[in-house]
Amino acid sequence: MMNKGYNLKFRGEKVKSGSNVEWKTFENMEATSVTVDNEGNPWITNNKNEIWAWTNEGWKRVQGIASKVAIGADGSIFALDDKLIGDGYGIWKYDSKNQKWHKVGEGAKDIAVGDDGKPYIIGATDKLLWPEKACPGSWSDDSSSGSRRMQITVHIEEPKSWDDAHAFCQAQGGNLATFRSQTELDKLTNYANKCIADEFFWVGANDKEREGKWSWTDDKSTLDFASWAEEEPNNDDPGEHCGGLYTEEGAMYDQVCDAELFFMC
Repeated sequence: MMNKGYNLKFRGEKVKSGSNVEWKTFENMEATSVTVDNEGNPWITNNKNEIWAWTNEGWKRVQGIASKVAIGADGSIFALDDKLIGDGYGIWKYDSKNQKWHKVGEGAKDIAVGDDGKPYIIGATDKLLWPEKACPGSWSDDSSSGSRRMQITVHIEEPKSWDDAHAFCQAQGGNLATFRSQTELDKLTNYANKCIADEFFWVGANDKEREGKWSWTDDKSTLDFASWAEEEPNNDDPGEHCGGLYTEEGAMYDQVCDAELFFMC
C-alpha cells in the first residue's frame, strides 16, 4: 500500500438543483486512504504511512503509522499495520481516551467497521471475517483440588481502573477473573491472547486491605498460587496494590490500582 499520495478532495454543495457537484481539494494534503469519523471529519493515511485527522484547528498528526484506518459510526477506530506479516497486516484498535493503539489481531488485507464498532476484514484466504462481539467462553479445571467451571469474558472495549473493572464485573453478576493452578492460568492466558495478544489485564488479586497480604476478590482466599513475575510483587510505586496479568509472560505484576487496563471477568 505504498502508493504515491493522491489529492484529497471533498464534495461541495450543489450550485442549483440538477447541477453537478463541485469537488474541492484540501490544500497541502495527499492521501493513500481515507475514512470519516462519527463527527464527519476525515482521517487519512499518506505515502509515509502517517495517520492524520482533520480537526477544528486543521490537520493533526495521530500517533502511530498505518496503511489504512477504518472508523465505525460508534467512533471505534481500527488500523492496519504498515508492513505485511505473512499474507496480511496486523490489526490495531485505537484507545481515544489514552491515545494509544492496541494490537487485536493480524492477517488482514483490508478492513471496514460496522455501525456497532465491529470490524470486518478480508483475510489471507480472501474470505470475509469478523470477530465475536465479546470473547466469552467456559472451561473446567479437573485438578485434584476440585472442579471449577467458569465463564470468562475478556473486555478490551475500554480500559478501566482496577476498582472500576471490579465494579463492572460485579454488576454483571461476577468478579474479576481468578486462577488457582497453572492449568487455570494457562487456559486464562491463552484465551485472553486469542482476543488481544500480549497485554496487561486486571485480575481479581489485591492487597488493598493489608500490605503484602494478597487475596482473591471472589472468596477472599489468599494467593496460594499466583505465578508472580520475577521480583514481584515489589510495591515499587505507591498504590501498587492490584494484580495485573501480563499475558505474554503468563505472570502477574503488582500495579497501581488507578492505572487503566483491559480486564477479565
